Amino acid sequence: QINQTQNQKEKASIQKANIDSQLYSTSQQIQLVNQKIALLQSNIDEANEQISSLEEEIDGEYEKFKRQVRSSYMAPEYSFLEYLFGSESFADFSVRMETISRISEHDQSVIDQLEIQIEDLHALQESLAADKNDLEGSTSELETLKSQLNTQSAQAQEYISDIDAMEKAFLADTAALQAKQKAIQAEIDQIYANLQSTGEYQGDGTWAWPVPGYSYISSPYGYRFQGTDFHTGMDIAGSGTSIYGARIVACGAGTVVKVQNNGSSGYGLFCIIDHGGGYTTLYAHTSSIIVSVGDVVEKGETIGYVGNSGWVIPSPTPANPTGGSHLHIEFRINGAHQNPANFLY
Repeated sequence: QINQTQNQKEKASIQKANIDSQLYSTSQQIQLVNQKIALLQSNIDEANEQISSLEEEIDGEYEKFKRQVRSSYMAPEYSFLEYLFGSESFADFSVRMETISRISEHDQSVIDQLEIQIEDLHALQESLAADKNDLEGSTSELETLKSQLNTQSAQAQEYISDIDAMEKAFLADTAALQAKQKAIQAEIDQIYANLQSTGEYQGDGTWAWPVPGYSYISSPYGYRFQGTDFHTGMDIAGSGTSIYGARIVACGAGTVVKVQNNGSSGYGLFCIIDHGGGYTTLYAHTSSIIVSVGDVVEKGETIGYVGNSGWVIPSPTPANPTGGSHLHIEFRINGAHQNPANFLY
């Protein structure tokens, strides 16, 4: 027999290792980007300091200009106009105007140069701020990726843990559990043998996912438990959240042909829908079924709710009443079980 469960565990371990490697790489990228952001912020702070210094220098040059005017040919307490109109002749007035003009032009040139430097620094400041915003956007994207990878890593670990738990529970008493599994399958096979076909296939060639909003597969179709058991369906469970009470919908249009409650054994509370043309689907371990035998249902119509009835691992306890909650979904053609993934993906 093919040890499919062990292979699935090995694949999940490899997948988790790859995810963890990506997670480490992403964390390193985030650290590098944060270092670049810190450097840019330092450059922005330095540019701000230079701008403040140049603005102070401009103010100083302006004050210097006023002092120079006052100190040229007159006492400091004289005003600018008094200096001009204190001229003894028109020629003296012209000389004084020329003096003021030259001083003004020189100081204005200094001020203009300082203002150009300030403009350049403002441009640099804006460029650095834009680069910083881009890097912060990259950090946000990397943090989102890191969160997604953390979730994927946790899901992979949960999948590995689920396989370990099922293997331990099954192998603890292999003979008894194998007998139980055979009894369950014998019962289901007998039910299918007694079913009456409802005629032509009623579907449109596509199938609805049976538990909307939940996609975690805790046990796929095929051999498991070191090849000691063949799983005839696919188990859909919660990942990091309880799936108990989630809505179950019909995978396709059809007629309800079986509703049965086995209590805490076998498939627990389950139902079977005949889609015609030999196609049937089975929904097991439910907490409730809201349809009855003979009801005609449409694809996507609610037929019940996820539970943990029947034989489930781990078994529910007072401390964990929703333990083992999942939906076991089966697809069969003329009574022969098929891989649900071939229909649902």
